[in-house]
Amino acid sequence: MNDLTQGDPKLTLTADGADLTFIGGQPVMERGLVNLVLISLFTRRTWCGNALTDDPAQKIGSDFEQAVDQPITLSALNEIRDAAQKAIMANEEVKSAEARVTNPESHFIRVELLIRTKLGQACISLEKDDRGWAVYDPNPDRSHHAA
Repeated sequence: MNDLTQGDPKLTLTADGADLTFIGGQPVMERGLVNLVLISLFTRRTWCGNALTDDPAQKIGSDFEQAVDQPITLSALNEIRDAAQKAIMANEEVKSAEARVTNPESHFIRVELLIRTKLGQACISLEKDDRGWAVYDPNPDRSHHAA
């Protein structure tokens, strides 16, 4: 069972970016890899917080959204896959990341991620259609920290 008080505040994708959900004045927490995926993929390199450090290893951001924002071709799907893997692998907790990107229907992209950390693994799917992105964690109650 998911303990809503453990982990990091859970980010939820919205049409305007990301948001937090609160229950009884407390943020709903996330113990898996969803936050890592969202921050890794959807933070642009130009994020203003990067100005707070001179250490390149501390800066975050990826080219994922730019890769997605192009006509859907086989080459574009490969660029999206490569951008997703590179963004996820930039996190020091991640040992390996595999991305599979498909275009099952017109204007629809599915990104399936298999992420292995030092403490476990998780599969997370993201889907984009005309309304925006949706994130699916098949095991929202399981912490990626579980052995």
